[in-house]
Amino acid sequence: MRTKGIAVAAVVLSWAFLSVGSDAQELRDGAEVIRAMHRRYANNWYKTLTFQQDSITHNADGSDKSEVWYEAMLLPGKLRIDIGKPDSGNGTLIADGTLTTFQKNEVTASRPFVHMLLLLGFDVYAQSPDVTIAHVKSKGFTLSKMHEDTWEGKPVYVIGADKGDLKSNQFWIEKERLLFVRLIEPNAKEPAKVNDTRFGDYRPLSRGWVAARVDFYVDGKNEFSEVYSNIVEDPKLDAGFFDPKQLKLRQRNPQGISYGENPDASKRMTLLLKDFHPKPMPHAAKREFFDEFQDRIMFGTDERPLPEMYANFFRWLETDDEYFLIGIIPLKAAG
Repeated sequence: MRTKGIAVAAVVLSWAFLSVGSDAQELRDGAEVIRAMHRRYANNWYKTLTFQQDSITHNADGSDKSEVWYEAMLLPGKLRIDIGKPDSGNGTLIADGTLTTFQKNEVTASRPFVHMLLLLGFDVYAQSPDVTIAHVKSKGFTLSKMHEDTWEGKPVYVIGADKGDLKSNQFWIEKERLLFVRLIEPNAKEPAKVNDTRFGDYRPLSRGWVAARVDFYVDGKNEFSEVYSNIVEDPKLDAGFFDPKQLKLRQRNPQGISYGENPDASKRMTLLLKDFHPKPMPHAAKREFFDEFQDRIMFGTDERPLPEMYANFFRWLETDDEYFLIGIIPLKAAG
């Protein structure tokens, strides 16, 4: 249908309009670029984000190894990465300047950490620019050094290095949309080597953008890639989902809650089941419940697999009928 394409085009055009307006003045250094980034999107950026990540290791022999990770963000400053199967309890938490690794829901290591990709790709739009500037300086980036260059055919600001220097700490910001596209810094384990991280495939959301691909180069070789899918903007997330002290209490899921630890959810489930049949329950309450906990509800029935039965149940799930008997009633399926 063309209406979907028109809606997407409208979103793109709206961001294009924002990109040419409020920050057209000349920017003189990295601090001014960071302030402009924040000013551009301060009221037009998501607060939470979840997505599935295909994590691809590019081996020296030319083969690739891939695994699925699940990531959740609460901006500013909070990132959770769950590695492997949803119930494995293995991953990483970044919150309040601390990186924590965990295995089987047990903390294995913890240390201070400034995540530059989280900071420049996301937090910069959600927190005071003074905070971002302080973090960037603490990591050894010289904000007074800046020049212009091109990247992927688009003008960029390069902050932290002189023109032609591709070894010093530096980050690249697309000039038109004020989006982070590249980070260059020494390799943490082998300082003689250079890490070159690139954000690409930027996609517009209703508020803000997300780079759906990230490539990690070391000395010019692409060693690791991340490809994002199932991107959800502004899902409900609570701070406890990013708290290492609560790892044992929580079953991993995108919302960061589980029935076992949420008395209100458990109570609501009990009431819903009691009112499922034969008493009526307001349709709006059912719809609200299903919307909120859709990632944890599986539809099933002990009836025979008859088309009439499925039509009946889908009438209940998809319409605003307040109540009707749940027996097998021959109905004509809509659509």
